[in-house]
Amino acid sequence: MNTHAIASATGRMRSLLVSPLLWLTLAYLLFELSFSARLLDAAGGTATIQEIHSLENFGRVLSGVALGLVGAGFLLRRRPLTGGGRVFIGASLILMIAGLLLDLNSDPLHAGLSVAGVIAGLCALLLLRHVGDWVVLRSVLATGLFILTSVATMFVAQTRLVNNMVARLDDTDRRNAVILADAAVRLSDCRLRVDDIFLCDGEQSPSGKAFTAVFPMLALGLPDLESKGLAVIRRQAANRFTVECDAGTEGCIGTLNHFSNNVWLPIMKEVRDSWEQYKSGIKKHHNTVEGVATEQERAWSNYVSDLKKRNWTPETVPERWHDDVRKKLGQKGLILHDTWQLDDRESFYRAVELKVLREADSRLSKELKRFDMDATIDSFQKFFAQRHVQQKIRATLGFNGESRTFPPTIDAAQIETAVYRPLVMQAVNRYLEQIGAPASTFGPGGTNEQLGSDAAQRLIVPPIALFFSLVGGAGHLLKLLILLTGILTTNWPFRATISIGVVAYLIYMPMTAPNTVTQSQAYANLDRYVAAHVGARLGQFAGGLTAGLLEWTIRAQQYAYPINEKIRTSIMGSVEFGYTDRRRVS
Repeated sequence: MNTHAIASATGRMRSLLVSPLLWLTLAYLLFELSFSARLLDAAGGTATIQEIHSLENFGRVLSGVALGLVGAGFLLRRRPLTGGGRVFIGASLILMIAGLLLDLNSDPLHAGLSVAGVIAGLCALLLLRHVGDWVVLRSVLATGLFILTSVATMFVAQTRLVNNMVARLDDTDRRNAVILADAAVRLSDCRLRVDDIFLCDGEQSPSGKAFTAVFPMLALGLPDLESKGLAVIRRQAANRFTVECDAGTEGCIGTLNHFSNNVWLPIMKEVRDSWEQYKSGIKKHHNTVEGVATEQERAWSNYVSDLKKRNWTPETVPERWHDDVRKKLGQKGLILHDTWQLDDRESFYRAVELKVLREADSRLSKELKRFDMDATIDSFQKFFAQRHVQQKIRATLGFNGESRTFPPTIDAAQIETAVYRPLVMQAVNRYLEQIGAPASTFGPGGTNEQLGSDAAQRLIVPPIALFFSLVGGAGHLLKLLILLTGILTTNWPFRATISIGVVAYLIYMPMTAPNTVTQSQAYANLDRYVAAHVGARLGQFAGGLTAGLLEWTIRAQQYAYPINEKIRTSIMGSVEFGYTDRRRVS
């Protein structure tokens, strides 16, 4: 290479290093590859559909940025935007605006995003005629508006794609998706194997994670899926409510230790506190009854004192005032006969006794009513067994409407056998009853519609998300290679050919390499079933294409994931994208 060629290459390298497009592309690629690794961790792990959705929102934004960076390649050039570049940018904006307007009419859920995209696109069109003047602020603004429009478009488009694919699933598919989504969790946690595919011999491989992520889609066409799947779930469903969920959340019982310390023992303490309050009320009643004699003496003393204020004694009150005295005593709660003699101390004491007992019994009755009891209880065990107490315990534990009686125990073994296991079995039976319901209940308007919809999303979203992530990474790797080869030559066709060749080889290479997952007989069976199942609905070509893309996704992750994960942990600071793997936390 002569001196002139070296100087030219050096100049092109300097120009490239100050090009914002290079750094934008490189930054995007780092984020996309890191995201791809985290997405596989989630989709091939124990993530819920809500967690996958949340993570995929990042992916949709990244896809929009990827599309926007294609336009940035034209908008950030230091020369007039003319000819094909202007046509491409203008046509892209018009198409994206049209798509967002159509979505605005059909999907109110994303109306705000669509409106923002339309406004950004229209503003970008207005700036388009001035971009070639290379006013830095104007070009950067146009690029930002184009990227914003692209993000809105890709977010809405991918959401629409998923929704349309979910809508194609019938009621039976949705019910089967519920079974398969449950099975996928067992697969990821090493409690289930698919014939000769076992994914947990040591650390789960990238291909194994990808297989777990797409397993529900692969297995949707399995014959006798309902009977076989329910049998597997019946054996292992208890884990769903104990170790596969976040303790403390609705529907999650948690481990025995968590349940004992955080649920049952607090219940015991609450009942014990109620028992102490109950005993206190009973004790007050007994003390009141036992203090009748004292109350009689006090009442008589007060009676005599009141008369003395008028210089009377019980024996000297004028007869015309007798009724008035009796009336005032009646107002104090003493029931005395109209012929009662004012100095009849015995009858007075009897009236005081009746008043004290009447008031004490009234207070006791209210206390018993507060605890929903109709008789006094002499032990904590009897108190714990009362109907009101047991009803409250059942409501707290979720046993509403059932007649089970729980014992007052703090012994770990008794808690497990008498409380914990029955509670888990009830949850399992309810779950089995739910997923074993008629297929029609999982469709639109059915009682299990939400469960069927979530499972359908779990079936569709991971394969699409993983595929788009890999394709997005490959596309921007191609773009980066084209930029870098510009250092060596200005021959555009040569640069494109070399870059496309490298990326094409990287895409094709996984299909030729050995893979323990996809080369098993079990996978061959699943591959055949999914091709037939999709082919029966969308045509033979679509069935074969679906099977091929799923296989490529599994194979490609074997090579892509280690690199992507290294980038995520070493360069991107172990960015989580909002997802934390439960298995690493526990």
